[in-house]
Amino acid sequence: MRAQLVKLARGTSMTDVVQAPPSSKEQLRELILESLQRKYTARSCHEEIKTGNHYQSVRLGNERTEGFRTDRAEFLDRVDFRGRTVLDLGSNLGEISRSARARGARLVDGFEYDPFFIEIARMVNAYNDVTRVSFYQRDITDPSIYRERYDIVCAFAVFIYIEPVLDHLAEITDEVLIVETHRLNDNLERRFIRPIEQYFPHYKILGETEWGVRGERARSVRRAVVAFARDEATLDRVIDPPTAAPPSVEGPAQTLPPRLEVTRQPPEPGVEPQLRLIDVERSSGHVSFFSAFRFDTPDELLAAISGMQLDVPTLARDQDLRRGLYRGPLYWLLYLKGYTQYVETGTIGAGNAYFDYLVEQPGVHERNPALGLNDRLRALEIVVRRFRDFDTFRQAAREGWTPPPGIAPLEVVEATGEGAKWIKIFEAGEGAGRPVRHMDGHHRLFQARLWGIPQLQARLMSDEGSPAPMAGGVDELTIADGRLSMRGWALPREAAQSVSVRCAGRWVANGLLTASPEVASRFPGIAHAGRAGFTVDAPAELESDGMMQMEVVAMLGLTELGVIPVCHLPGAPPTLAGTVTLLHHMLAAARAAGADKPDVILVTERTAGASDVLESLAPGARVAVADTSESVPDGPFDLVLATAEPERARLSELARALRTGGHLVVAVDGELMRTYGSSEAHTTRQEAQLRYGRRLAVAEHVVGGAGDGRDLVITRKA
Repeated sequence: MRAQLVKLARGTSMTDVVQAPPSSKEQLRELILESLQRKYTARSCHEEIKTGNHYQSVRLGNERTEGFRTDRAEFLDRVDFRGRTVLDLGSNLGEISRSARARGARLVDGFEYDPFFIEIARMVNAYNDVTRVSFYQRDITDPSIYRERYDIVCAFAVFIYIEPVLDHLAEITDEVLIVETHRLNDNLERRFIRPIEQYFPHYKILGETEWGVRGERARSVRRAVVAFARDEATLDRVIDPPTAAPPSVEGPAQTLPPRLEVTRQPPEPGVEPQLRLIDVERSSGHVSFFSAFRFDTPDELLAAISGMQLDVPTLARDQDLRRGLYRGPLYWLLYLKGYTQYVETGTIGAGNAYFDYLVEQPGVHERNPALGLNDRLRALEIVVRRFRDFDTFRQAAREGWTPPPGIAPLEVVEATGEGAKWIKIFEAGEGAGRPVRHMDGHHRLFQARLWGIPQLQARLMSDEGSPAPMAGGVDELTIADGRLSMRGWALPREAAQSVSVRCAGRWVANGLLTASPEVASRFPGIAHAGRAGFTVDAPAELESDGMMQMEVVAMLGLTELGVIPVCHLPGAPPTLAGTVTLLHHMLAAARAAGADKPDVILVTERTAGASDVLESLAPGARVAVADTSESVPDGPFDLVLATAEPERARLSELARALRTGGHLVVAVDGELMRTYGSSEAHTTRQEAQLRYGRRLAVAEHVVGGAGDGRDLVITRKA
């Protein structure tokens, strides 16, 4: 096998096949420097305090501009940002925000009052290839801006602005508030700690900072950096934890050092209670690679692969790669080849075999569009993380650390029913393996096997149970020629990273999140509502002569945040997917309440195609449609479906049109929508009893039963 691979690899090199794309990076650099050199002074939102546009030192690639204030790396290195959400108040040019992200923060928002500073911060983000760091123009003295919750809130040198809104900050800070004071004059406890201590009674002083970098007076004016938390356990977990994140190497993604040499203390013995230790050798699903490539040491293997020339487009046609990314040996060959090129050149980008495979081969995008690999910056971020993990495993093997510090645990969803089970996870000391449906950590497991790390931490989750219903809907749905295409919106309580589609208990496709200005306008109090849209366009084996039920699941990693049901009716126009889903759930609710076979059905909103949809969903029933502006037709009706909540007078007409024993099903903004805090009126269970119980008997109130975030109220005429 290995000989065949080496023979196949002796073809055209990637530098001959792939032409380097043009770049505007140098022009962007000049624009940033010009903006920093421009004479400009901002005035703050409080007392119009003046701040220049070179207050912060800014890193541009390997360069760092000199600002008035030095960076705060020595303090940020003591904070475990990994996987946490961060708010940076008074973000200025964004250096603290980017530093938090570089140290592993999952998402960072920066609030800054001056729009010019925000422009510069965003340009620096683009130049340094920084992702998941966003800047917003906000007055941080305004309590109404504090809506979204964050794990860590940073407030460096902005105490006078946040002091009046400390109660609001306390409400949105889940773990730690980090504050840099103003000038100290024997007033640390009285002026700064006591006002915050009433909300966060536990604190740790991280050290002192200078006021600026120019002149002896600047260096003699001292400030303090203090971390606050509600309890000691949280403070210890986030500040100076036993397995703290390593000091960050904040070089641009394209100019990483050939080897990310980091110095860490060996981890404390033991594992977090919710984590398990996994037996790497028995759990590894990479047998085909290690059978094909047999070397005495990993370094010998890397040296052999370094000498190969790989024809990436040719290798990408391999059947193993086309069936699944991680199963066969070729994917891991490309991964290791890319790593050796990164070590040799210190760069990641066009010409790196692994990067080119992920970015240029369309099959990779279609199999997992949620990764966003067709976005070169997103692909770069993923490759950087995987190669840095590789460096960590390499060092861990030399130092004998098990499990390696700073490596995120595997996230494993066990398969309890049908599903992909090509890999099993074996807990250390456990005889029988556990079949896996999903796993976030294939690369970490491969690296551990390669470097002889015997055990890794893993978080095991069951695929039993269903996520909570959420607001959302499908605007368009097509299933044709082996492809599933879908467009809509989904709004879980917590910001998602992607969506996945499930049908009959089987995952069939993944999708990407998109901008959703209409959703943001409807839910102004939810920060992530502006990115609640989604698109799905992927190959999917879905065939059915009748109605097909699916679920769109909002995902954060492998965690299911919320679900919206979707129904596909063959022959129905793609834009009627939402109507099909709503009417199906209303009929199902009516049948569950006793309306098994309604002969005459009235729907109270004239939606194009609604009659045809109902005739397909309820064969043999006679269907009438009366829009809200039209008179209710003469009854009696066995079932009335009100797709929008009727006015009081209209409700009386509908009640009269029902036969005795007939049912009225109404879709309402109710209990579920109420949890989103929207300004719209909501029909709670009690209000439904008051509103509908005077004329009809309320049989059921199904929270989220409409499938689009609305509730269903099911009534019966006695």
